[in-house]
Amino acid sequence: MTCYYFYLWDADFGPAFIKACAWFQYPAKIWLNGHEWAKRQAERAGIGFTALSNGFAACEDPAALQAICDRLGPGTINGVRPAVAAPAATAARPEGP
Repeated sequence: MTCYYFYLWDADFGPAFIKACAWFQYPAKIWLNGHEWAKRQAERAGIGFTALSNGFAACEDPAALQAICDRLGPGTINGVRPAVAAPAATAARPEGP
């Protein structure tokens, strides 16, 4: 089975990728990391923290960080789909007449 991976960088979520499969019904998945999203939101809010590779080791304002994490939900994630799906679809489209 063949799968294609499209790696991308989202301004809010950081590194992400799309996995598209080459068999009917052509399933595709967008992979995002909520920890990376929370880190970017904390940086924007000016909250100091010590990052782990996939989380937080320490934070200056745990309550504010928890409030940021509580905002992550389906609406946030669904907002990413149009932004990443269109470029990936364009990249996957075969060239031809």
